[in-house]
Amino acid sequence: MNDFIQLNIQDNLGHSYTWSMVVLSLMLAITGSFLAVWQSLLLKTIQSPSAQSYVRLSGALAFAGGVWSMHFVGMLAFALPVKVTYDIPLTLTSILPAVLAGLWVEKWLANPDQNDFQLLLHSLVLGVGVGMMHYIGMEAMVMHAKLTYEPIMFSTSILLAVLLSALTLLMLRRMHQAHHLSHTKHIVVGGIGLGLAISSMHYTGMMASQFSGIAQFAEPVHANDYLFLTTLVFLVSTLIIVISYSGSLISQVRQKGDAVAVQGEELKAILKHAMIPLATTGVDGKIQTYNQQFKKLLNANDELIKHKSLALFIPDLTGRFNANGPAEWKMECSANAINNVEILEVKASRFSRGKETLWVVSVNDLTEIKDTPSQQLSNANYDKLTGLFNRFYFDIQINRELEAAHLNHQPLSLLIVDLDQYEGIVAKLGNSAGDELLRKASQQMKMALNKQNYLFRFGGHKFIIMLPTSGPDKASETAEYIRTSFGSEIQLNEEESAKVTVSIGIYCIQNVAEESPTQILKRADQALFIAITNGRDKSVLYANASSSSHQN
Repeated sequence: MNDFIQLNIQDNLGHSYTWSMVVLSLMLAITGSFLAVWQSLLLKTIQSPSAQSYVRLSGALAFAGGVWSMHFVGMLAFALPVKVTYDIPLTLTSILPAVLAGLWVEKWLANPDQNDFQLLLHSLVLGVGVGMMHYIGMEAMVMHAKLTYEPIMFSTSILLAVLLSALTLLMLRRMHQAHHLSHTKHIVVGGIGLGLAISSMHYTGMMASQFSGIAQFAEPVHANDYLFLTTLVFLVSTLIIVISYSGSLISQVRQKGDAVAVQGEELKAILKHAMIPLATTGVDGKIQTYNQQFKKLLNANDELIKHKSLALFIPDLTGRFNANGPAEWKMECSANAINNVEILEVKASRFSRGKETLWVVSVNDLTEIKDTPSQQLSNANYDKLTGLFNRFYFDIQINRELEAAHLNHQPLSLLIVDLDQYEGIVAKLGNSAGDELLRKASQQMKMALNKQNYLFRFGGHKFIIMLPTSGPDKASETAEYIRTSFGSEIQLNEEESAKVTVSIGIYCIQNVAEESPTQILKRADQALFIAITNGRDKSVLYANASSSSHQN
């Protein structure tokens, strides 16, 4: 490039812009940046190295496409009073620095929790890459005019790209460290920030550009190959966006396929090596796979087992394997269809493998161990009436969860639930009706919780719900969900039913290192007392000893 930098230029040619095209160029830069940030967020959900490579490359192409199309749409908006055409090979070559810059920025976006030096280094590479693309693109101009650059504005254009890139990467790092912020906010901030960095560099670079020569036209005109260049920009930009999106889509599909395959292999390994009888069924209850222990329990050959309904061997399981209802359950049932077996304990868990819904079923023969000391010890953790965990097990589990919450720096919430009408129902209908109410209420609460939560019968007509990792908002939401699930008639016997409501006290432990189980129970019970004394059928969140509690 002859006389690349000149301080004083004579015979500067006038120029003009089509502002609608300028706005379009800005939108293209932001769109490409949106796609690049979106691709980087996908990387965090993909484990396969090859799939990660696909996504990283498609993100870099999206970024490069945004930079390249922004530049040449900006050049289409620019008009000079001389004939201008573009060298097509050089025009296409100019995208390469943008691709390299895109690969570099994807490394940062996928892992923004890096130090200040690395942030500055990424910003420098990004700014220089965008600048190289711009100035190579400028060299693609073929015209009867001399192109030079004013040194201060030339330097400012690169510096501006570096600084705005650094500011955007810094904001993304802080957002990454604030885990509660959504992916949408990351995409918006990253897309707009990088888009403005690209556009600012371009138009500052255009301010640095000085065109000197003899005007061929009275007024500035657009490039002679305007239509051709417009078509080229459109086709290349569309191709890059399609490649970017399809690369992400293919990677996600591949990742899901790999996950399904891994689930299948893990399931086979579990079935093969488990020491207890295990089988899988579909939602129709038909046996799909099983291990040798299961085959030994049924004392049947493969022909009699595979693809047969499990209810043929255990009639009490008829209709239990469906896609609705609780995802986990266990029951004891008779096994008169299996030789030498009187009673079984059946546990089942539902899960999805791709589009397929399966049940994993474990079957234990309790005939000989039902009354052994070890079985009695196991039963010590459960309430015989409701089948829930009891107070004994609560005292064990609360200490475990407090330790886990302390180690992981997470909150822990406790709910105490009281059946408002229990005493009146017992007084009117007797203890048997009260027992039935406890059983049905416990099942109703259990169905409202997920498998990470714990439900205990604490004694009498009080229940405790333990919510690991749940803060005040989630605990209050869960309490309200449980409270509103009551309020309708519950059938207590063949003739009698009663309307039942619940009162709930909520306490969220924010600093688990400073509180004991006794203090936690006391504060949750204080919140329950407020709910009861204020008319029942309420949930109350304990705040602290000196502030009011939140009521629903």
